[in-house]
Amino acid sequence: MPPKGFDYSRFDKVQDSDEESVEEWRLSEAEIKARKEAKREAAVQKELRSYEEIDEKLARAEKLPPRKAEVEPARAPVATGSWSEDRDLLADTDAEKRRDRAKLRQAYRAVEGVLGQMADDGDFQADLKRPSVVKAIKHWTNEARLPPDEAQELFDEQSKDFQFHLKPVLGKLNRLSAACRAA
Repeated sequence: MPPKGFDYSRFDKVQDSDEESVEEWRLSEAEIKARKEAKREAAVQKELRSYEEIDEKLARAEKLPPRKAEVEPARAPVATGSWSEDRDLLADTDAEKRRDRAKLRQAYRAVEGVLGQMADDGDFQADLKRPSVVKAIKHWTNEARLPPDEAQELFDEQSKDFQFHLKPVLGKLNRLSAACRAA
């Protein structure tokens, strides 16, 4: 569903393509008007379908289980008895360091992958420019906290702005946060 107070006026300015404008001289005013109205209606239907697709994606996302970060348990220190055992431990720690570096590189690649997805996501980039999303991000990062009433209104789960813009942005930022924590 489109947000309340949705402005349909942008669909009134449907432009004709060059192919149709060449043939336009053959059409009567009524036919031209009907053709423009059909294009406007098609554009409105396309916009409504996009809102329905977003609703479907949100419904699917709500059914998914929450993601959890994997935490490795810390290893207990090993007691050594002679100098030769220390040498073996040093060799083991070098191998462990290499493994840890490989894991770290893999985690960095995961963060880069999430950032790449966010950079390529046109909807996400458009949402980041919305004033309500900017306000919400500043609130989440404690850069400019909102008064409780205004925060409650902004984060109202029933509002279309929250469902279509804030919730997807928060989900993507949470994915980035989880990838960063894993790194």
